[in-house]
Amino acid sequence: MADIEKMENMISDEMMEEAAGGKSSKEDWTTVRCHVSSGYLALRSKPEYKASNEIAKIYNGETLKVQLSNRSGAYLWAKYEGKQGWVNGDYVRK
Repeated sequence: MADIEKMENMISDEMMEEAAGGKSSKEDWTTVRCHVSSGYLALRSKPEYKASNEIAKIYNGETLKVQLSNRSGAYLWAKYEGKQGWVNGDYVRK
């Protein structure tokens, strides 16, 4: 019984990810391509346009994974090169 109580008090990886702004890693990821006419698509720590929250640059034609059901406005939860954050969904295509 004590083991069950310990497990109930533990915070799962999914809970940590959700608290950080993402959703459970159990959700399906969809592979998409970056589609920008110039520059790059920023992977961001927050779903807002600010240079200070850029954590990676994704260039035209590169692939990344997104959770289509995890949105904040125009932004989608994404992962790219081992990092997770937000991308503007207007610039990705299946």
